[in-house]
Amino acid sequence: MGTVHNAALRRSFRTLLVVCCGFGVTLGILNAYDLKTMLSFYTEQSNMLVFVVFAVLLIRDFAGLPIDGRIWRILKGMTTIGILLTMIVYQFILRPVLTAEGVILKLSVHNLIVHLITPLLVLIDYALFDPKGSFRWTDPMLWSLFPIAYISYTYIYIGMGGRYWLSQILSFDYPYFFMDYKTLGWPLFFGLMGALLAGYFAACYLLVLLDSRLVRGRRAKM
Repeated sequence: MGTVHNAALRRSFRTLLVVCCGFGVTLGILNAYDLKTMLSFYTEQSNMLVFVVFAVLLIRDFAGLPIDGRIWRILKGMTTIGILLTMIVYQFILRPVLTAEGVILKLSVHNLIVHLITPLLVLIDYALFDPKGSFRWTDPMLWSLFPIAYISYTYIYIGMGGRYWLSQILSFDYPYFFMDYKTLGWPLFFGLMGALLAGYFAACYLLVLLDSRLVRGRRAKM
């Protein structure tokens, strides 16, 4: 698959992406019982990363500034894999576990945007507009700085007495069940976190492999 070089189409699509992502984040903030709690979930932080990166790219694009340097490719890769992690974990881990426990998940506009629509728009943006073959095999190490920063922030937040308030009477010690080592116990905790880590890097290297194969396929047709 080749890169689409139509500037008008790229700007229009990324404007849609920024508006949609910003709307989803805003809905989450407006409907949050506790703002600090809302902003402490990985979902919101990954969506805010998407909003900031794409908003800056869009501004630079309209201003005629470069949007394809090495730094931007690293940031785009980090953003793409970070938001895809949000979608995958929610759809295939959190939803099944919470549903099995009898928790009713509301199909709200906010939920739909931050967990599905924004991740898919970011993936489509990569497929259409990113130059293929630009990722390096060392890039996943740099991309992992975002989830590592989130995990570090979470345990610092909890260590300082922070809780996750969903209502006046409902709160949790941890944002996600697989981070709760006290309830899980150390063996299960390390097992789950190890599986998530392995899955994360597998997804990262799959994206790098796909990226390299796409550019090879295009060269073979030339």
